[in-house]
Amino acid sequence: MLEQHEPDLYQAVLDLEQTTPNQVSQQAQAFKSWLKDLLSTSVMPCDYCQSPLTVRIGHRLNFRCRSCRRTFNPLKKYQLNHLSHCELWLPFVDLLLQGETLKTANQQLGISPNTAAKWQSCFLWIMEKQGFSILANYCRVKRRQRYRVGNHNFV
Repeated sequence: MLEQHEPDLYQAVLDLEQTTPNQVSQQAQAFKSWLKDLLSTSVMPCDYCQSPLTVRIGHRLNFRCRSCRRTFNPLKKYQLNHLSHCELWLPFVDLLLQGETLKTANQQLGISPNTAAKWQSCFLWIMEKQGFSILANYCRVKRRQRYRVGNHNFV
């Protein structure tokens, strides 16, 4: 039945059944480490002239090149530059890994349901783009399982 109505989710479940919890754990750790490193970087070559003479400006991840005097944001290439509350991204990824609903993210992190939905699609897309497809599939399936269990309680 799932195969007919939601073929993408069905394929994700099949892919997930062939993975081990160890693979998911390794990818989760690697993804969170990558995100933490990206957010805490203080040295970044210029996106325009590749000069290493850059300085971080502001509380967001913005840099100014001392050579060409242009500003850039390394989050732009991952489409993260327009997402707010970067200090909540890692806890949100943890909630994704637990399969929590958007309502739970709203309650625990104090972000709106629309923000949670936007973050979810963005982080799943980034996981795929960065080569963490096992992790992305795991998050999708886990959330779907949580959603279905939650809905059966109300019936």
